Amino acid sequence: MAELTLRGVSKRFADVEVLKDIDLHIEQGEFVVLVGPSGCGKSTLLRLVSGLEKVSSGEIAINGKRIDGIGPAERDLAMVFQSYALYPHMSVRRNLSYSLRIRKMSRVDIDERVSEASRILGIEPLLDRLPKQLSGGQRQRVAMGRAIVRDPQAFLFDEPLSNLDAGLRVQMRKEIRELHQRLGATSIYVTHDQIEAMTMADRIVVMRAGRIEQIGSPMELYERPANRFVAGFIGSPAMNFLRAKAVRRDGTMWITLTETSFPAPKGVTEGEPVVVGLRPDAISLVKREGNEGAAVILVEPTGRETLVECSIGEENIEALVTGKPDVAPGDAVGLAFDFSRAHVFRETDGMRLSQ
Repeated sequence: MAELTLRGVSKRFADVEVLKDIDLHIEQGEFVVLVGPSGCGKSTLLRLVSGLEKVSSGEIAINGKRIDGIGPAERDLAMVFQSYALYPHMSVRRNLSYSLRIRKMSRVDIDERVSEASRILGIEPLLDRLPKQLSGGQRQRVAMGRAIVRDPQAFLFDEPLSNLDAGLRVQMRKEIRELHQRLGATSIYVTHDQIEAMTMADRIVVMRAGRIEQIGSPMELYERPANRFVAGFIGSPAMNFLRAKAVRRDGTMWITLTETSFPAPKGVTEGEPVVVGLRPDAISLVKREGNEGAAVILVEPTGRETLVECSIGEENIEALVTGKPDVAPGDAVGLAFDFSRAHVFRETDGMRLSQ
């Protein structure tokens, strides 16, 4: 197992700096997910670790030994790609054994490793098939098997599930996580899907525009986002953001929205414009007489829960409620906010203020 450290890592392509001063430490056996919007640099970071790209500045070390100056083959890392990257003319067995044959391992050792990887992944009946005879999920298992047989120091996954349908993605997420628990290998996993990140990671690295915004466990990021970007990116349905203002009354600072207020967190100054973040399940519907209240725009049943989108003035708000409420687009409803779960962000820089 590998302990991986990046210090001050940057990457430039011509005049464009796509990664800026990345500092990251990954413990032995950790499953770390890099997540962020398209173009944030997460796949480039993985390619720097693998050796497929060279760092512009900074250093990368495995178990305390620098590797940024050596080639991919010498780093003892195994990468699983989005495209599977299987050799189409080779059987599954030969795809799995290819890297071992290149290393001139003995036939006995090759057969033993291929057999073990096939057993772990449940692909033993597929060994004599060609990739074109496999489903997408089966091809992805073969791609993972090709990484497993190498017995690497760490696994690198570059959006491996993005070509699969929704149901198979859920199944494969579970299988990859179980595989990690069984092997105990250090793993770095890249995705733009925050649900994958939340369900699979020991720690999540949230990236934006070539920088790390926050690192933490899934629940740390969900419950204590460092800023508005992380708060909006982590969690589904997404967090609501409502404009508000800090007002002092009777010696106490309050955060005031259109119709209600709650005590302000530390660090807020009087009159300061702020943004209040509330997750949809922290908002409930209440009966309201007449036509006053929030106007229902959209009702989306999802099974056990229903997402209700409403508007109050210029603000759109989503509430996630249990069951199927008796509301329809055009109805007027009241909204109740659980301010004990509210997050307050500075409007100027988006940073979260401590509650």
